[in-house]
Amino acid sequence: MKELILKQMQFEFWANWELLQTLKQANLLNERALLLFSHINSANLIWLNRLKEEVVSINLFQERTLTECENLLLQNNTNWTGYLENITEAELEKAITFNFPIDGTVRTMSKKDAIFHITNHSSYHRGQIISLIKGSVENLPMLGYIFFASKISEQ
Repeated sequence: MKELILKQMQFEFWANWELLQTLKQANLLNERALLLFSHINSANLIWLNRLKEEVVSINLFQERTLTECENLLLQNNTNWTGYLENITEAELEKAITFNFPIDGTVRTMSKKDAIFHITNHSSYHRGQIISLIKGSVENLPMLGYIFFASKISEQ
């Protein structure tokens, strides 16, 4: 399971990095797209803090510049990689309890499920961002897992 989770988080970084490069090329960067990209990076940091049982001290919808998003993306990748390289299989099964920001409920889920949530959450918002920037960049990125995990076969 740990290897699969590591690969999922490698995909997470790859897809976010590819999207960042596309956002840098936008003729006019859509403010909502930038806010959603910042949100993806905030959520990644918040979830890592939750898994490490550390205080969450950032806003889920924090406004950032593209450069600030890039810096947080790189920081998140380093911190997530370090965390996942040292976690045990047993630790992945442990439950965490957290306050759900949308409705204030207290929820519990395994660390493993929280990590799967992160990659699904980001994919959802990356799709929204791509819809928002359509027409302001020459080529939209192909960010599906298939583009990360597969290679074109030589025939």
